[in-house]
Amino acid sequence: TTSEMAFQLAQFRLLDIIETVRTENHIINREATEAKIEKLVLNLHEEMNGKFEYYSYRGKKLASYTSQQWVEWMKQGVINEIYSDQERNEDRTHTNVSAIFKRIALDFNHNLAVL
Repeated sequence: TTSEMAFQLAQFRLLDIIETVRTENHIINREATEAKIEKLVLNLHEEMNGKFEYYSYRGKKLASYTSQQWVEWMKQGVINEIYSDQERNEDRTHTNVSAIFKRIALDFNHNLAVL
């Protein structure tokens, strides 16, 4: 479906954000790093919403079924990966990002059913 494709693309983009922040940022400055993460994740969310503007369900744009809460879920996931006490592990990162988007997809489907 359209939403599945948008979420899959966003999942890959979130993995890119994690890699970008790991390689380009001075992560010792946590405050600045978190601000950058928030900006990047908010842009990703707005990009998803933009894709959803072209489609509707029950007379409402799909973007109206998204949630600003997703930004916080994605942001926290990126922060957890960047500042993990565990050794860097790409498999773990993929699993954790996948779990975030499964949660987002469940929330989206729930919103479709109740809003």
